[in-house]
Amino acid sequence: MKFYKMNGLANNFYVFDLRESHNNYNIKELFDLTKLDFDQLINIKTSVKADCFMEIYNIDGNKVEACGNATRCVAKILCAEKKANSVTIETTNRILKAIKIDDDYQVNMGKANLDWHKIPLLKKLTKEELSLLEKPKFSFVNCVNIGNPHIIFLTNNLDEVQLDKEVSYIEKHKYFPEGININIAEIIDKENIRLKTWERGAGATKACGTGACATFYAIYKEGLIASNANLIMPGGELKISLNKAEDIFMQGDANLEKAFK
Repeated sequence: MKFYKMNGLANNFYVFDLRESHNNYNIKELFDLTKLDFDQLINIKTSVKADCFMEIYNIDGNKVEACGNATRCVAKILCAEKKANSVTIETTNRILKAIKIDDDYQVNMGKANLDWHKIPLLKKLTKEELSLLEKPKFSFVNCVNIGNPHIIFLTNNLDEVQLDKEVSYIEKHKYFPEGININIAEIIDKENIRLKTWERGAGATKACGTGACATFYAIYKEGLIASNANLIMPGGELKISLNKAEDIFMQGDANLEKAFK
């Protein structure tokens, strides 16, 4: 079995290639190989619909639906393997197309969803009800599903935000039956946004690809930014853009740290 230590914007992954494995590994066995030195654990499996199926686990052992930074890492493996500049990756709820652009990888993340039952929320909630979750220095923007659920707030001073003390409780709030990722953003100008994310089941991470996409889309729908912007996170920067069909594109790095056999 081959596996890899990788990162996208310092968001750390172990990626296990299980496509040719004859062993039925359980998740605990794979966790034991990593010494829990990761943000997410990724399994690559065979797919009849795409070049592979991507399975994602948080460090708490729970399976999740999407991870943008991990998608770019898997795309890097597949592009090198196939000697190709484009690949497709099946996830739990969508098929993603990734292309290699110089040293970066761009992924068409598909369309974002604002419907309350798709996020999902406990019930249909007004913005006023959801605004009750905000702290005095935050303002609620919206909830978005981009393969996984996100809530977005704006602040005027991101440097002062302490995710663990100020927003972590929202992750398991009763409004969100499947939990939620929390994004706090500061708009610098029409094309630049700073962002911190508290990830469901992982805590504060240095970058979150789906969080960047969800934050971009929520703020764009408010008319506050252009249709392409740089999302600047502690681990680095992603280029996020939107086409006329409202497909969201995410572009950034993917780094191989070590390969194991």
